[in-house]
Amino acid sequence: MDILEKLENIIQPLLDDLQVELVDLQFNKGTRTSVRVFVWEDGGISLDRCSAISRQIADIIERKDVISE
Repeated sequence: MDILEKLENIIQPLLDDLQVELVDLQFNKGTRTSVRVFVWEDGGISLDRCSAISRQIADIIERKDVISE
């Protein structure tokens, strides 16, 4: 299982609970490792909602230690 599959497996249940659809997931391991999560919900999504979701995703990734660096 590659890193994108691992990330999706841990992120998807959270997004399901929040009733948000995962549109795309990107992982970049370079000088600065980054995870980009693109989401969608009916009626659009606010910046505040994106920020809250981002914090929850970051917390899960950290707790599950998916990205060791």
